[in-house]
Amino acid sequence: MDRLSTELDEKIIQQLVGREASALSMTSKYYRSLAEPQLYRELNFSTKQCIDLMLLFETLVDRQDLAKYIRSFTMTMNGSPKFTWIFDVIFDPRFRSKINAYERVIREVIPSSSRDRARQWLDQLYPDQMYPGEPMIDGQLAVIVSLAENMEHLILDRVYLSSLPITWSVLEMSWGKVNGAPLSSGGHKGTAWRYSKGSA
Repeated sequence: MDRLSTELDEKIIQQLVGREASALSMTSKYYRSLAEPQLYRELNFSTKQCIDLMLLFETLVDRQDLAKYIRSFTMTMNGSPKFTWIFDVIFDPRFRSKINAYERVIREVIPSSSRDRARQWLDQLYPDQMYPGEPMIDGQLAVIVSLAENMEHLILDRVYLSSLPITWSVLEMSWGKVNGAPLSSGGHKGTAWRYSKGSA
């Protein structure tokens, strides 16, 4: 009976949208265990969501088991990241306290050919050296892709893979073969590309 109840709960959770599933996951450990696969299955971020992307990066470093649920990741160009006093007050102390964990993950998951570049990227994340743009996104995305061993698709909308060298090297190493195909976005073909895992 318990198994039947769990199966029904899973079916219900699959019908929930992000915020609903997130709210449910906060009610108990049982519902969190059922909702997390749904929450992380398809992730969508824009270049403006700098803090949100850093929070995801931070979460996956702390709980690498969640990365296995990611199947698809979409990054959309939507202006430059915007930093506020919230970033300096809240994120900066946490970042500095976890720098050793970030360095460890880079050593463990980033291909050796791109490790120095990833380390330089990490140095740029200190608030007094931070600047907006794709280089900042590159390191975050590279680590996320490295940890997400079951990810099958990376969709870049007006964000070009050639501007993400660390991520590109991770894809080549992790996926063996990377297949790219243009998608239509906002009625304009060729502005978005879908990269899929090919056979090694």
